[in-house]
Amino acid sequence: MPINVLILNESPFITECLRLAINSNPDLYCVSASSETEALASIADRHPQVVLCHSSELENCANYLPFIRSACSHPAPIPVALITSCETPEHHHEALQAGATGILSKAITVKDLVHSIHLLSNGGVAFWPASTWAALEARLCRPQPDGLTLPAIETLTPRELDVLLLIGEGHRNDQIANLLDLEFSTVKDHVSAILAKLGAANRTQAAIIAVRSGYFRPSPQPLHTGIPRQCRR
Repeated sequence: MPINVLILNESPFITECLRLAINSNPDLYCVSASSETEALASIADRHPQVVLCHSSELENCANYLPFIRSACSHPAPIPVALITSCETPEHHHEALQAGATGILSKAITVKDLVHSIHLLSNGGVAFWPASTWAALEARLCRPQPDGLTLPAIETLTPRELDVLLLIGEGHRNDQIANLLDLEFSTVKDHVSAILAKLGAANRTQAAIIAVRSGYFRPSPQPLHTGIPRQCRR
């Protein structure tokens, strides 16, 4: 079955362009919504596997934060990516904290957009271009203000740490299962335990907590999508 993609955007022209680009891939099927109310109703009725929020203006990034929180608090959380021309790491950080699992530039090609949708639908994270994550990583690794604590990475078991490391690299659950020689259901259980212990709403937030806790440090080799390859400190 094709991956059901929901586009949230106010501009009919841009929406139609995105719809045609996405539907050109036989593995994808695109529907659209022009308002957050319509999009939430579509989530309930159509059960999309990925939501793309297209920000038409720089300041519109913040306008999508309530919707992102609502979509991520859904009984079956849905990956939400923001397509934007905004290059401000602070705004990207706010979107990730709200639960977004992808930040994509408006300059993205159709090929890279399709690849990102597949990655998101399989539980991965997507950043395009790679410099988007590089700027975010610099912000995430800043020292925490006094009095602000992060969930303890030490509460995770050694196997959960292995899974978290691979989540940070942008691997899907099936890939993690292959890499660690585990059953797919076991990986899902580990991911659920990681999110619960870290108080994270999704995989991206778990990776952010790991970065800010100092468990990961970036490798000099950037990846096309997903959080750039990490290594233990």
